[in-house]
Amino acid sequence: MPLDDSERNAALRRALFVFAAGGDLHREPTLDDPAVLELANDLDSPTRREALAAAVERLDAEPDALERLRDQDLAWRAYACSLLAEALGEDDEA
Repeated sequence: MPLDDSERNAALRRALFVFAAGGDLHREPTLDDPAVLELANDLDSPTRREALAAAVERLDAEPDALERLRDQDLAWRAYACSLLAEALGEDDEA
């Protein structure tokens, strides 16, 4: 994914503030979580969406999962959710 560390980190910091404002920090982020939506919007670009769509096509996954991920909005939110979940997991390890 064409995303540099400084841009990703800045967007994640903003999303973490939104996530923290939403309640329990130990909850799992969901695809419709306001923090996930904020992060997805922050990082969205046509180039990144194209890269994600190409990556989805290379996945070795169940046909049903692939079909769901071909929905670009869903795939983009899933990507943002994974970035946020990873950042939350790093906080837990510290």
